[in-house]
Amino acid sequence: MVNNKEKFQGSSKFSVKKKKGTRIHILQDFPNCALCDQPKELVESHIISKFFYNWIKKTSKSDKKRFRTFDDKIQQDGYKLHLLCTECEQKLGRFETYFANHIFHPTDKEEHTEFKYDSRLLKFLVSLSWKILNVYLKQREQSYLNFYERHWKDFLNNKIKKIKTLHYLIPSYPQNVELKDIHHNYLELYLHRSIDFNLEVYSNFEFIYIQVPYYTILSPLRPSFIAGYKSCKITDKGNWELNSFLVIDTIKFNVLEFIMEKCKALYEEYELDSNLL
Repeated sequence: MVNNKEKFQGSSKFSVKKKKGTRIHILQDFPNCALCDQPKELVESHIISKFFYNWIKKTSKSDKKRFRTFDDKIQQDGYKLHLLCTECEQKLGRFETYFANHIFHPTDKEEHTEFKYDSRLLKFLVSLSWKILNVYLKQREQSYLNFYERHWKDFLNNKIKKIKTLHYLIPSYPQNVELKDIHHNYLELYLHRSIDFNLEVYSNFEFIYIQVPYYTILSPLRPSFIAGYKSCKITDKGNWELNSFLVIDTIKFNVLEFIMEKCKALYEEYELDSNLL
């Protein structure tokens, strides 16, 4: 298992730098495209899809239209790496466009509460987890993680039709949550106006964790599934409901408790910028 104190932090909104001490990771360019393995000119790829950042900037109350990390650094855009060639960037971009047009924007506009989806949704979730895993593996070798990287890459390249891992899309809603130790605005900020990602260990689960506006994405590694979250599991095709969060069983794994711990840490360490809400 990954030591929780040494886990990789790749957040665009919540930096690895804390008030007491700093951890620095040196990232290297990939010599070949990480997806097709061909020696091509690489483009800067957003690890988390650009349209999320664009939406945050467009709907922000601030006139600066920039992202402030919690170590007071300013950046104009999301976290990026030279990871993919142009062709592979466009391939994954089609899955991002599908999610943006069929799931994200209708959710933001409150147009639908139920969505009929196809295999492009699963490939979008896998592509995000695959990119995060690539960044992690570039910094520290974990032999068992290589299986997931290769398996997800084969799935994205259509070399295999069925994927062996499970991927969950969980609606993020702070309403009707009893807050004892943190201010409601921190939870609102984290769930609806922030982007975070990591390889996490929590409650004896190891998983790729992604937080984007309105959604929490989980890709469990060890064990390979999360009991009680069947309503949020994404397959090749099916129906997905925004109220699916209401029917999950949190006995084995409580995703809200996990998120609340993150928000509590923010509440204790940082001042809230009202322009971010």
